[in-house]
Amino acid sequence: MDAWLKGLIAAACIVIIGWGVYLGWQEFERQTTISREIQTRDALAEIVRLQRLEADAKLSMAAAEREKQSQIQSKRNACHQAANWLRDYAVMPQPKGAPPKDTLVSKIKICATDGTLDAGDAFDMKPYL
Repeated sequence: MDAWLKGLIAAACIVIIGWGVYLGWQEFERQTTISREIQTRDALAEIVRLQRLEADAKLSMAAAEREKQSQIQSKRNACHQAANWLRDYAVMPQPKGAPPKDTLVSKIKICATDGTLDAGDAFDMKPYL
């Protein structure tokens, strides 16, 4: 074969190999970009999921706190009702719908010791106990 034909074939081979390398590099970059995008998407999805869990946890904690405050308020109301009935015992023998005086006295003592009645109410109850 002539030298120029060998040179032409060699140049064609180099061009074909170069084109293959170029296409391979483009595919590598595309796959790398896709991989990074998938990782970013997954990380963002995890962040959103954790934020939702945190929001749900805050809501449930707030609901538990409201329930706790409601229970404390109910207990406080029951103690104040007992204190009112005990005050009524001072002016009438058996107020209508009131439990026996001994029950009220023991309830007021419990309310005074566990802090359900504030200091002023507990002090007001001393003459009745």
